Amino acid sequence: MLSIDFLKNKKIAIYGMGKSGCSVALALKRGGALPICWDDNAKAREKASMAGLSLEDLSTSDSWPEFSMLLLSPGVPYLHPFISKVVDRAIKAEIPIDNDVGLFFQNHFHELEKDKSKTSKTIAITGSNGKSTTSSLVHHILKNSLGSVQLGGNIGIPLFDLETALSVDATVMELSSYQLEVAKFLNADIAVFLNFSPDHLDRHNGVEGYFNAKKRLFGTSKRQISIIGVDETEGIRLYNELKARGFGPLIKISTKSIIKDDEWSVSVVSGILYEYRYGKLVSEIKIDRFEGLPGQHNHQNICAAFAVCRILDVSKDEIKNYLVNFEALPHRTQVIANINGVLFVNDSKATNAISASKALNSFSNIHWIVGGRAKAGGVKSLIEDTGSVKKAYLIGECAIDFSAQLSHVSHSIVDNLENAVKQAYNNALPGEVILQSPAAASFDNYKNFEQRGNYFKKLFDNIRKKVA
Repeated sequence: MLSIDFLKNKKIAIYGMGKSGCSVALALKRGGALPICWDDNAKAREKASMAGLSLEDLSTSDSWPEFSMLLLSPGVPYLHPFISKVVDRAIKAEIPIDNDVGLFFQNHFHELEKDKSKTSKTIAITGSNGKSTTSSLVHHILKNSLGSVQLGGNIGIPLFDLETALSVDATVMELSSYQLEVAKFLNADIAVFLNFSPDHLDRHNGVEGYFNAKKRLFGTSKRQISIIGVDETEGIRLYNELKARGFGPLIKISTKSIIKDDEWSVSVVSGILYEYRYGKLVSEIKIDRFEGLPGQHNHQNICAAFAVCRILDVSKDEIKNYLVNFEALPHRTQVIANINGVLFVNDSKATNAISASKALNSFSNIHWIVGGRAKAGGVKSLIEDTGSVKKAYLIGECAIDFSAQLSHVSHSIVDNLENAVKQAYNNALPGEVILQSPAAASFDNYKNFEQRGNYFKKLFDNIRKKVA
């Protein structure tokens, strides 16, 4: 595990004792700093205390003049939708605000300064959808081709639970907008912008604030290589801005058209991947329907992973070989199994309409389980994506609203997920698909999308036992 040596003897305030908050606090303590921690949740405070961390109510503390910085956990709002008392105290005391991501990059910089004979690449991946799959895919390919590669960040492993960056060949990080909006130092060697669709608008005060949070990862140094998805306006804006400012190399990725005329591009069209450099075709690979990467939406993830690995001199044939044995991540268009010819697909991670549209376009003859806590816009944008839906089963607190928005689709309102699965299985014929792709958050009935997805899998197991 990492320790943060360059802040030795400094007093650091940490607000939010989730996994990342506790991890960075312990790393500071190992490095000789003095972390002072707080969380509004009593159970989180108890967990931190049991880990040997010092606690002090930062909303009422008189110690602010003594602090060198405040570190915020990703779950803690920064400026929107409200300013917490702790953040307000820090701003008024003119205390710098950062988080574990910014501290990780600073720590890596100090490591490189100590030992300039070593090299280690940092690869940071962001976007509205596909971050976890792309991060895991890059990690999977590189650990088989380079050797010593680690994966962390928003994907579930706190950055300061990883090894020191100089002890590995590469560190792959999934970074969310929550993590990017606060980090002071973002210095990834390779930065990836997958795609963009409106999300977390309350947290970022609208679409532009959300885009600006993502954009902070890019253009942080002249040596950074940026991979930009240009299938949305925001990606084109980001690419053009970086190019105008003289940053590069820049690599475009697309699944809408074959890009030939830029300095470097990777595209997938009609199941074929094309890599062009300065107008010359250097790679052409048939992208088969890999079991671990179902659906056309994964073509964008493949484009990004391919580009990252080509930067690091992995051959196109190696990349294709490792794509074949990549295993799908849980809760992301995850094919669970087949019961009497009926396919069960767990896409619980689809917490908004854009994510759900990917799954809806990946299968035919769908019995669609949808609903939860609605996000802005609901499912209005999915009208053109429901052609393969035989019937929808609406659940959760947004069921009535979704019923009005999906009036063009055969559907019924169901009281819970268990009965939705039962009804879907009773109605499904061999060759059809039961797809849980909620297009809504899970917080009306579940702690998170993982818990919702695991419950769906449990219901599937119950059916399998009955028909066995």
